[in-house]
Amino acid sequence: MTFASGRTLAAQSLRSYADDASPSARAPQIPEVAVGPAFALTVHMDHERLTSGQRESLRRALEDKRTSLRHDIELREEEAAEGQVDSAEVEDIAEGVVEDRDREALLEHDRAVLAEVEHALVKLNAGTYGFSETSGRPIPFARLLALPWARNDADEAERIEHAARH
Repeated sequence: MTFASGRTLAAQSLRSYADDASPSARAPQIPEVAVGPAFALTVHMDHERLTSGQRESLRRALEDKRTSLRHDIELREEEAAEGQVDSAEVEDIAEGVVEDRDREALLEHDRAVLAEVEHALVKLNAGTYGFSETSGRPIPFARLLALPWARNDADEAERIEHAARH
């Protein structure tokens, strides 16, 4: 929704909140928010974009993680191929079944994380890395350091998880 002033609903709401706050509690100036292609929100906050050094550091972290995950997946797949139990002991068979389930769960997790890492690298190459897929706002560098393949900022991720559980 666009107001007579030309501001979007989100920008108007954020600005109204900032204007209503007491001077001591007032947040820094809120940037304009515009609705972009496919109704995705885009936010223009040049001062919060990643620097080239930060991007390169995160690129290296993502590439290292990708290499590590590929190696782990390869090892687990080799273990699964070799994991035949020779003994007919019930305990050995049961232990083998548990190990197979654990290995399969780890493989599934590693493959899912690898897909997220590769998605982040595609976004990095496309110039869209570091921006929330939900709101378009920049994801804080500290979050990206902790989770370089993050698709959303921490608050958005928590809301998404909460909604998925309920």
